[in-house]
Amino acid sequence: MAHNAPHYAFWSPNGEHLAFIGGMAGDLRLYLDDKEDAVGPRPTMDGGPMWFDWSADSRYLLVHQGVDHFLITAEDGTTRRLAIPYDGPGYNVPAWRRSDSAMTFVSGRISEGYSLYTSGREAGSEPQPLTEVSGNTAFLWSPDSSALAITRGRPRRAFYSPVVLRVYDGVRLFSPDRSAYTVEIEEPTIAFFWSPDSTKLAYLTLTEAPGVLRWNILNGADGSRWPLADFLPSADQLVMVQFFNQYAHSHSVWSPDSQSLVIAGRTATGAVSAASRQPADQIIVLTTDPTNPTFQVIGDGYLGFWSPR
Repeated sequence: MAHNAPHYAFWSPNGEHLAFIGGMAGDLRLYLDDKEDAVGPRPTMDGGPMWFDWSADSRYLLVHQGVDHFLITAEDGTTRRLAIPYDGPGYNVPAWRRSDSAMTFVSGRISEGYSLYTSGREAGSEPQPLTEVSGNTAFLWSPDSSALAITRGRPRRAFYSPVVLRVYDGVRLFSPDRSAYTVEIEEPTIAFFWSPDSTKLAYLTLTEAPGVLRWNILNGADGSRWPLADFLPSADQLVMVQFFNQYAHSHSVWSPDSQSLVIAGRTATGAVSAASRQPADQIIVLTTDPTNPTFQVIGDGYLGFWSPR
C-alpha cells in the first residue's frame, strides 16, 4: 500500500465534501475535505477495514470499522461510536435509508446469528430488526427506499484472477414494511446495482465458461428478468465487482435515465451481441431493453462510470 495514497473516494450528495480512504504507514486512514475552504483534508479515523455511506443531506458519514459503527459529522469531523447491542462483523458496508435518514447495518454474534437493523441517528435510538441474514451478507436500498435487495445464503468463494469473489445463492427484494420478500433471484450472484429510478436491478452471475460473467436485468415490479451480455471483465472492473456494495453508493454503472449500463472488459463468444472476443479491454455501453438489448464499444479502457447527470 502506497503511503498517503488515496484508494477510495466518495463525494457527498451535495458535492461539497469529499470523504476518502488513504494508506498511511501500512494502515488505513479516513479523511474528510471541504472543497470550499483552503484547509487540507482532515484526518478523521485510523485503522481498517473501513466501509461507509453518506447521509442524503450530506451532514453525516455512517462508518463500519472492524466490529464497531460510528457516526461522523461532516462539518467538524466529530465522531460518535454507536451503541449497538452486538458486534458488527460478518459484513462490510452499512447504508442510509434515504426516505427517513435511518441507518441500516448488520449486527449479531456467530453463535446466535445475525440480523439486519435500522436505527435513527439520534443518540439513544433503539435499533429495530428488519430480518435475519447470513454471515457476510450484502444489501442495497433502492434509491427511493421502496425496496431492499439482500443477498441469499452464506457466500462461497471463487478465485477469479487476480481477485477472490464472493458468490451468493441469489438476491431477495425485501419490502420496507417487513411484510414479505417480493421477488427472489435464485442464481449464483456476485454483484447487483439498482437503477437510478429504482425500477430495475442489474446483477452479475457466473456462467459455465471459465472466466466469463453475465449481466442480467431484473424488473422489480413484476419479477421478470433477462440476460444482457456475457463478458470478460477488466482487472479494474473485477476489483469494483469484488467490493460492489461500496462502489454502488459512489460510482454508478447505470446511466442517469436508467436505460443503459457501462462496463469494462471484452465481450465473450455467445454474448447477446454475438460479437467475437475483443483483443483489448474496452468500455462498452449496454442498453437494457428486454426486446432488443444491444451494446456499443466507445473506446479502449479499464473502467467506466456514469456522471450523476
